[in-house]
Amino acid sequence: MHTSYLAPRLRWLREEKPDQFAAANRWMSLGEYAYSKLLGTTAAGTATAAWTGLLDRRSGAWDAQMLTAAGVESDQLSEVRNPDQPLKDVDEGVARRWPALAGVSWFAPISDGFASNLGTGADKPTTAALAAATSGAIRVLVDEIPDHFPSGLWCYRVDARRSLIGGAINDVGRAVAWLQSALDVGEVDLDQLMAATPDVATPLVMPYFTGERAPGWATDARAVFARVSAATTGPLMFRGGMEGVALTYARVATALKTTAANPQRILASGRVAQDLPGWLHVLADVLDAVVEPVTIKRATLHGTALHALEVLAPTTPPAPTPTGDALHPLPQHRSYYQERSIEYDELYSALNQPDSLAAQVS
Repeated sequence: MHTSYLAPRLRWLREEKPDQFAAANRWMSLGEYAYSKLLGTTAAGTATAAWTGLLDRRSGAWDAQMLTAAGVESDQLSEVRNPDQPLKDVDEGVARRWPALAGVSWFAPISDGFASNLGTGADKPTTAALAAATSGAIRVLVDEIPDHFPSGLWCYRVDARRSLIGGAINDVGRAVAWLQSALDVGEVDLDQLMAATPDVATPLVMPYFTGERAPGWATDARAVFARVSAATTGPLMFRGGMEGVALTYARVATALKTTAANPQRILASGRVAQDLPGWLHVLADVLDAVVEPVTIKRATLHGTALHALEVLAPTTPPAPTPTGDALHPLPQHRSYYQERSIEYDELYSALNQPDSLAAQVS
């Protein structure tokens, strides 16, 4: 349970601002609200409903226990619709206002994570979508509704036959921005710096500037720079910070290996992947996997179009998602990053699990 999800947010609102809570007749996402105003009707896509944390992922219906905990009734929420159930019975005024849209199908709003997977081409259990923007995530679309998965990850239903398994990372582009503004990196080409051979003098960094989400969910975790000496330079600090970001992805990827997901291909998209391509070399080494940069922009918007294509033209194959040259992990870097990963986990445990540290000290 985390404050990102609606159940605790709604409960907090009910307890702290009861008058405002009682005044609400309906609860809906921004997309649902826009539809209600434009079309005179609305619905929640399965992925959007699941993203709230209020959906029973096995049945696809609103979860009665979670609704009770949140303090809302099912009739205060929108109908949940799978992608194959687009809205067609809309207000007659829509056709008068936009004649070109008369009789079209309107697909209920879906979550950006699901759309991003579709838009980057990560639509199979063997392909993982790695998003690297302000925040980040690794997500895999699986052809089932899994019964079990690691507690550090999320698994949400996107339609009657598929689920999205993965984990989110708070600080990716945010970490880049902080490192660039706080450190003196001089005239160093940061992209070349990231593509360079690893240096053992690089600090070990836990880049939790705004806390951790997956897999540990240590909300109070903060960034830590370890092994910093008088000889440590600004560029080495930057390199250490971005190695740390890659190591946070590796922690999620390791947990994913215990699930129904079986990613053998990693597609990386997002501003950081495009603005700092040298970092993808580090990512490939840390994950010990081939990483392919997705070169298309607005992959999420692309995914919403593919989401509709599956229903409107099921026999039409989607055009392949354009990608750049694949980046392969280098064997000569494997031992360096394996050691870094072990050291990272030890530092994480010491700082975020004080009982473990006490046991070691005693």
